[in-house]
Amino acid sequence: MVAVKHLSATSHQGKSQFITEIETISRVQHRNLVKLYGCCLESNTALLVYECLMNGSLDKALFGTSSINHDS
Repeated sequence: MVAVKHLSATSHQGKSQFITEIETISRVQHRNLVKLYGCCLESNTALLVYECLMNGSLDKALFGTSSINHDS
């Protein structure tokens, strides 16, 4: 089981920031970070494939289950 992140057309994150994320995550190894298994930049939708952790999202752990947008 894996977690897949995709860069949507409406995302504020540009493709260059997405590539920077790939470079950064692939260099950093820490027991508290999920592993990056791979990526795909060749399709119209850029994809990152991460280790999947079954304990829920970090967003829910930090901010609860509210639907407030914390990206700002």
